[in-house]
Amino acid sequence: MENFNTDQKLHPSRYLNPDNPFYPCASQPTFYKAICYFYAPIYFLSLRNDDYVGAMRWCQSAPKGYPSACTDGLATRIMKQNINNPKLVEQVCVSGVKKQVNPCIDGMVSYYVVNFNSASSARNMCQKLAPEHRGQCLRSVNARLSLFVN
Repeated sequence: MENFNTDQKLHPSRYLNPDNPFYPCASQPTFYKAICYFYAPIYFLSLRNDDYVGAMRWCQSAPKGYPSACTDGLATRIMKQNINNPKLVEQVCVSGVKKQVNPCIDGMVSYYVVNFNSASSARNMCQKLAPEHRGQCLRSVNARLSLFVN
């Protein structure tokens, strides 16, 4: 994660490549690959002035087995930057291919739950989405209920 968050002007990283924003994910041990592809959108967005729709297309180019991790991470980042505008994040989610919608909705829920530390707030956010996305949104909230059990 820290690799993708570095300020390239103040602290250049030899572990980033602007010609391949997925770098160094492909060379990571299998155990770390999914998390690497999850965080790679941070770097892509920094290179492309937060081109969310372009990032959705780019995530589709991740190696087999990792486009969902990329999409999930992208949605998490978009929600972080637009916490009060879940409809914007939803619009980005539907801008990609159909198989990206659910991981994208899951990513937005993931960040929303962490930000507000509240399942009920996340459920309320789900109600703001289009009816066809509310079910996935609520499933994503319910999948995180264990975070709130003492």
